[in-house]
Amino acid sequence: MSYQQPPYGSFPNSGYDQPPQPNLGGQPGGFVMPVPQVPGMQQQNIADRPPYAPDVNSGYLLPTVPTGGEYSLPPAPPMYLAPVAPSPMGGIMPTASHAPKPPVHYLGVPITGVSFNGDDLKSTIRKLKKGTKGYGTDEEKLIWAVVHLDALQVEALKKKYPEETGKELLEVIEKETSSYFRTGLQGIIHGPVGWDAVLIQEALSDPKSFAGLANEVFLGRTREEMQLLTQEFQQRSKAVLVGAARLIASETSVEVLYNLAITGDRTPDHLPINETLVQADVVELHKVKSSHQVTTLTEFFKIFVERSQPHLYAVMDLYEKAHSQKLKKKLKKEFSGSEHANLKEALMYVLDGVKHRDGGVKRDAKLLEKSMAGLGTKDKQLVWRIVRAHWNAPRMGAIKKAYEAKYYKTLASRVQGETSGDYRKLMLAIIG
Repeated sequence: MSYQQPPYGSFPNSGYDQPPQPNLGGQPGGFVMPVPQVPGMQQQNIADRPPYAPDVNSGYLLPTVPTGGEYSLPPAPPMYLAPVAPSPMGGIMPTASHAPKPPVHYLGVPITGVSFNGDDLKSTIRKLKKGTKGYGTDEEKLIWAVVHLDALQVEALKKKYPEETGKELLEVIEKETSSYFRTGLQGIIHGPVGWDAVLIQEALSDPKSFAGLANEVFLGRTREEMQLLTQEFQQRSKAVLVGAARLIASETSVEVLYNLAITGDRTPDHLPINETLVQADVVELHKVKSSHQVTTLTEFFKIFVERSQPHLYAVMDLYEKAHSQKLKKKLKKEFSGSEHANLKEALMYVLDGVKHRDGGVKRDAKLLEKSMAGLGTKDKQLVWRIVRAHWNAPRMGAIKKAYEAKYYKTLASRVQGETSGDYRKLMLAIIG
């Protein structure tokens, strides 16, 4: 049996093309690689494996993969990288020795690079001053001064505002606003990395209100993102992030999972999938038992925190083919006890972000609904989920489409019915 690597192409929305691969036999642009037999696993006839089709509901077309009986691994999910500001070099192509450093990304958006010009920055500061000048606060001026700022512009604003006014912007917002309106504005002004660090700090003192936050902050992140968050958290709190994870986690197994996510090295989604490792992971997942000691589950946990999304999708598909059971169903049954509730939730968070091959868009749309479902809105959850999602405009657009497709109403109309006052105005402005 042989494994046919699909031809390389560009990932949707990533802005980058995969490098050409040497032709070592087989189809042009690919190569044929033998797949070893895995003891204890029934080998599947690759002709029986269906080709992967794009998810027509996601709004994003995935690369075409070859058919004709060969098993094709799934394409990488959309990366939803926001566009990077152009380099101000007068149109001259920089040489290799003077090429600018690639921007650092967090939540899919650049947090280093070119920001907006000085006139725009001063205009934003004037709007903020007008909004907080005199008796009473003009909340709408505050909203429209900051709601459209990207991560780079927010950082520039935080540095320039004290120079122009002699005050720290976050302190002004703390004094002039209140409740969840204040929380949302602060989330924007902190920026994507700073806001995550602040949320972790708040979760330490109020874990019930921030249930689910640690999964969203720690799991499915790149190594670069975790390094940035670790540094930011330590700078703000004078504590280490793994220590915070230990205090937030209510189960020892979840603590181990978070620590591996924080200190591990997740494979980038654009790298080719290792089919041999896919099969080995299927074996590891099938033999896991909830009765196993946590110390013996390290390799099991690493599958969820160190593998790329395309790899995990291939694992989920092969597991179902090999064992006639969906991986999610197996894990839900295995960790069904109340003592494993938080671990099960964390594992489902990872798999739900993979199964639709949309970068977790449908999962995040469901989490937004979960913040509003039932008796009473979970306002803290709603604020952090909307603010965290808004940084990446293409991905936020995809979440809105996914929400409407699933719940037959727009996200804005749902939020409007669950919020009020300036808090509502801010949330609707962010959603757009």
